[in-house]
Amino acid sequence: MDRQQSEVLVMGKIAGQIQGKKRWKVFIVYRTESGPLDITHYVNEIAEVHDLIERGPHWDCLVSCTITRFQHITSETLTVEEAEQL
Repeated sequence: MDRQQSEVLVMGKIAGQIQGKKRWKVFIVYRTESGPLDITHYVNEIAEVHDLIERGPHWDCLVSCTITRFQHITSETLTVEEAEQL
């Protein structure tokens, strides 16, 4: 394991302890009269994002929703071709 992989592993472990070992980070931006409202959620399943959006604020105020893999150790460099071999 090289230094970068080691750092990713450590950061993943720390973040996991803080976020309760969630797998996905959901960053949502809503439009408000006072400017953008940024909300970050951590979920285990992508299907949970549906409920987050439905609970509001109203989805017509949604500017963006970015879902990123959270807690990955080596998948940051994993290619589609490599994953097919797993």
